[in-house]
Amino acid sequence: MVRPPQQLDSRPPRWYSHEELAAIYAESDTRVPWWRFFGNTGLRRSEALALIWDRVLADRVRIISSRESRTRSRRWRDVPLSPGAQGSLETLRRSAVSERVLPGLRPHNLTRAFRLDAARAGPGGRLHDLRHTFCSHLVMGGVPLRTVQVLAGHASITPTGRYARLAPESPARSGHGA
Repeated sequence: MVRPPQQLDSRPPRWYSHEELAAIYAESDTRVPWWRFFGNTGLRRSEALALIWDRVLADRVRIISSRESRTRSRRWRDVPLSPGAQGSLETLRRSAVSERVLPGLRPHNLTRAFRLDAARAGPGGRLHDLRHTFCSHLVMGGVPLRTVQVLAGHASITPTGRYARLAPESPARSGHGA
C-alpha cells in the first residue's frame, strides 16, 4: 500500500519584514514584549509557555526537553539572546509574578491575541510566522543553515532547508515571503 504524502501543498514560509514587525509591535501595546521575544528567539509556542526564569541566562535561554514539557526534537538547546530578546525579557521580568516567563497564558489565547494584533497592524498572519521570521532573518543575514537548524531546534536539516532560498548567495532570493 502506498501512503499519500503528508504535505500535499508546498509554499514558502511566511515571514515578516522589519517594517511589518514594527507595525505589529505598534498595534499590540501590552503584548509587545511577547511578540518581540518570539520574533527574536524563534521559540515554538509550547517552548515559550514552558520557559521558566531559571533557564533564562544573561546571554541565552536554555530550552529543555523533559517529561513535563517535551520539545518537538526531544533535544535541549541554547538560543542566544539578541538585544531585542534581552529587552523583551527585561520588560517581562519587571512584571514577573511566577517562575514562568509567560505565566497564565493558554496556548489558544496567545495564538488568538497575535492573530488579532497582526490583522489590525495590516500584514495578518499566525504566531508561528514569528518563528519563520526568526529563521528567515538569520538566513538572510548569512548564518549557515546548520546553525539555523540548531537554533530552531529542527531534528533534521530538511525543515531548515525551506529557508535556503533566502541565503545571500541564493539566485532564487527574492523580496518578501508570501
